Amino acid sequence: MNLKHSKTSTVIIVDKGKGSTKTLEVKTKHISRLRHYAAGILALIVVLTGVIIYLGNKAQDQQDDQALMEAQLTLMRKTLPGTMPVPAGDSTIG
Repeated sequence: MNLKHSKTSTVIIVDKGKGSTKTLEVKTKHISRLRHYAAGILALIVVLTGVIIYLGNKAQDQQDDQALMEAQLTLMRKTLPGTMPVPAGDSTIG
């Protein structure tokens, strides 16, 4: 059954320590949509966490590939006759 909602609802906030109360008027549609708001925020947090994990893994893979290419380049330089190995700090890669 779909009841007709009033446009505003009153929310009562009770402070146990002081024994005082506050009242707030909030649009009823916001209270009825509270679950949707919470689900949207949770979905956003999950998506952002997934993106952070994905980008972290991708950066680690790029570092591993970089180290592998540098090792292969060093090995190739050692096998070529008449070439001097490049010192460790003078890498020409990126």
